[in-house]
Amino acid sequence: MANIYDVARAAGVSIATVSRVLNGSDRVSEPLRVRVLQAADRLGYRPNRLARALAEGRVHALGLMLPSDISHPFYSQLAEHVAECALQQGYEVIVGLPARADVDSYLRVASDLQDRRVLGMLLCAGADTVRACVAARGADSPPMVAVGCLPEVGIPVVTSDEEAAGYQAARHLLEFGHKHIGYLGVGADRVRRRGREAGYARALVEAGSEPLFVEAPRNMMGGCQGVQRLLEAAPHITAVVTHNDAVALGALRGLHDIRRRVPQDVSVVGFDNIRQGEYCVPALTTIDLAAQAIACEAVRVVVDLLAGAPAAGEPATLLIPPQLIIRESSAPCPGA
Repeated sequence: MANIYDVARAAGVSIATVSRVLNGSDRVSEPLRVRVLQAADRLGYRPNRLARALAEGRVHALGLMLPSDISHPFYSQLAEHVAECALQQGYEVIVGLPARADVDSYLRVASDLQDRRVLGMLLCAGADTVRACVAARGADSPPMVAVGCLPEVGIPVVTSDEEAAGYQAARHLLEFGHKHIGYLGVGADRVRRRGREAGYARALVEAGSEPLFVEAPRNMMGGCQGVQRLLEAAPHITAVVTHNDAVALGALRGLHDIRRRVPQDVSVVGFDNIRQGEYCVPALTTIDLAAQAIACEAVRVVVDLLAGAPAAGEPATLLIPPQLIIRESSAPCPGA
């Protein structure tokens, strides 16, 4: 692997000049800058960001930016796995939590993490928010990896294959004979192109059924109230896919309150495989989005970037396969 000495020799300049070019200094003429960059590109040289960061006095830690609403257990499980995987690589984790859900709050957290001299950053936020953080980064910003958002945000992404997860959930219910399956948590006008809700819709259309989306807050209260609105609007529904397990847990309560039995009358499937879903009654059928695998792969990617791993060998998006966990809340359609 080429080093800074090889680049200096190939470009016919001093090591100090190479260093100034790679660090974005304006004290180098444009022709000289181009010559150094061409030499570096020709040799396949990538600077070791970790060594540079340690020389600059940065802490041996990674920054983890979580969503503003961490009431959902999935994020606490994800943070736990990130901390565990980072520790195995010799890093501590500094968590940043936005005070509000607006983009400016996330940008302040990203800036604060950089001010605290973290070596790399894991951004757990929506695609638009991640793009804003990427656009705001400076030349000396640490490498960033997006965690759990949809692709095409300008940095590496490690996430579950959400569309496959939604497809898997719907196919499970279709194979049980359900034809009228609602989706709770996203309105029809907010379906993401590669999201879990898109996978649900594709499975239903392929089976000749009509997708039905009902908007609801993505928490337990939203699930409780939303499932009742869903059944008032479409009483023929025999199964519900919820946007996450928190919504599913709320839906179980909402169905209980209107005397609809799960799964005898209505089947329920969630996403995330949070620990609480295993212990509720009935135990929740869910799609495991592989939080531990996502966390460990995200840490690996950012550590590889710190070590100067070639970008060509690293896919822009790493999709972790989801897994269907069948428990008690889903069953064959009544009368099927």
